[in-house]
Amino acid sequence: MRISQVSVATMTLARTVEEERALRAALRSLAQLGAPVFVSDGGSSEHFRASLRALPNVTVLQPPRPGLVPQIRASLEAASARRTPFVLYTEPDKRQFFERDLERFIADAPDHPGLGASIVARTAASFATFPATQQLTEGTINALFGAEVGVADDFCYGPLILNRELVGRIRDVEDELGWGWRFYVIGAAQRLGYPLHAFATDVPCPPDQRADDVGDRKHRLRQLVQNLEGVLQVMDNWEPS
Repeated sequence: MRISQVSVATMTLARTVEEERALRAALRSLAQLGAPVFVSDGGSSEHFRASLRALPNVTVLQPPRPGLVPQIRASLEAASARRTPFVLYTEPDKRQFFERDLERFIADAPDHPGLGASIVARTAASFATFPATQQLTEGTINALFGAEVGVADDFCYGPLILNRELVGRIRDVEDELGWGWRFYVIGAAQRLGYPLHAFATDVPCPPDQRADDVGDRKHRLRQLVQNLEGVLQVMDNWEPS
């Protein structure tokens, strides 16, 4: 796949000066890809949003209402409106991936209009660097979802390339589904007959994200609940192909 075939969708919420600094640096790297980047911001400072608007290729959006799903929906639909065949979704805090692997990820994706989704999958060695609770919850959903779609892989790291025809499925998702949106959309792709593809790479957990305190464990458990609900909604809406 070529860079010219994708538009990029992402979202931001910088709550501290440190988060502003880290996200600005990561998005500067993402903008250097050269593809149009649509950033849906969830309530950061005007100073931060202005700094993003100054980046090349970047458009900053305001979602219609607060929440993760409205943010993601806004950026995906704006990227889809560029009418590139594919939309690349990513969380914004992946500077190392943007600088080292992003172009390889795009080039590795099959150059075929029927591709449903290409996902970034962590190698086993890099997955082992993440906090214990995160390994447990994400390993659980990967195994359950993989069995449902017939693909054994890591679905949780984040970046994925979606066929533009599938972006409309985000409209099916209730705001409360949260992070389960990605499992719903990837599952919809498989149920609708679109092939899935994975790009395995070594992306160890950043040192500042290796905490496993009570707050982190609660966050991962909530994510697991949302992801499971996304899988259940796929099972409710479609029979296996």
